[in-house]
Amino acid sequence: MNLRYFNISEFDSPDIPGSGKRMQESTLNMLDKCREVAGIPFVINSGYRSVSHNKDVGGVRGSSHRKGYAVDISCTNSRDRFKIIEAALK
Repeated sequence: MNLRYFNISEFDSPDIPGSGKRMQESTLNMLDKCREVAGIPFVINSGYRSVSHNKDVGGVRGSSHRKGYAVDISCTNSRDRFKIIEAALK
């Protein structure tokens, strides 16, 4: 998979190097397109999660992070949050 705005390692569970490869291709493609539309960098807080890491962060049992369908994006201001949400909706 060729991502334009992200390195696959950004999606690794902290306890399993290389686990970002377990992310769903459809999720990564949507996220890459969202980043293009938003026009601002995204900081990924959490992508794929191992069972252990999911438990450590209080994730639910059937978490979409465990299946590679979810990411958490860091955002520290309202302007960027609006751009990210607007891009995701598009």
